[in-house]
Amino acid sequence: MLFLLGLLLLCSTGFARSLEPLITPRALGLGGAVVASPADPTSVLFNPAGIGALRQMGSDFSFGTRAGGTDRWLWSYANPSAEEGSRFGFGTYVDGQTQPADCKFIVPYVAAAWQPMGRLSIGAVGHLIREYQKKTNMESRWSNSFDVGVLTPGERLNFGANVRHAFGGTSVVKKSLQWGASVRSDNQKMLIAYQWDGDLLSGVKYKYASSRLGAEYQVSEVASVRAGHIWSDTHRITAGGAIGSRGGGYLIQLGASVPTKGKAPTEWSVGLSYRI
Repeated sequence: MLFLLGLLLLCSTGFARSLEPLITPRALGLGGAVVASPADPTSVLFNPAGIGALRQMGSDFSFGTRAGGTDRWLWSYANPSAEEGSRFGFGTYVDGQTQPADCKFIVPYVAAAWQPMGRLSIGAVGHLIREYQKKTNMESRWSNSFDVGVLTPGERLNFGANVRHAFGGTSVVKKSLQWGASVRSDNQKMLIAYQWDGDLLSGVKYKYASSRLGAEYQVSEVASVRAGHIWSDTHRITAGGAIGSRGGGYLIQLGASVPTKGKAPTEWSVGLSYRI
């Protein structure tokens, strides 16, 4: 009994670090306002219902990091085919691979979306989380977390919401709610998105955490620019862009985030995408 109690205490103290939200180039460039503006396979992890709004199947590989903190490696794939039951995505991301963090996470995930009508998409994504101590590589454990999202996919005006860790057996992912709206111009070149984030407390209580504003402009068929602002405990300005074929092929994406004052860490992300 004493041995089991000691082992339990060791695990509870050894795996103290939380799994931080992902840093991806497009989300970073838009200030994180992507719950209602999906556009690439990584959108699945911010709102799984966004699969219903994607125009092309494709794959993304990205790296993101925070100064003085951990890093995120991500590979993602999504297929938004209109055939019944074929809207799905999957991939893997790694938190803490190269930065000096005591705990490392490897997270394969699978997502699916159902579109009961043209203007409504419902989706869910399941994360299978493996966490272990980097120094010993011996102690490890598995847990899971499921996100649930909704989206009204349209050509111009979208509304979306996502509940992070809606259910599942993990303590390393905080329960949170993101919801917002986005609008595109008539020529589809300009996007403006706004989003509210909050923590879900006991029951259905909601505690405001941040608000996010992002804009994207398609400069040409091969280039777009992004900018955003995050209002939270640490205010941030963000910027980014993409270079490559808009209709298909390879796309290079960049994103960065810097605090407006103080000594908060900067963030940046780079990615390579392929669209079919």
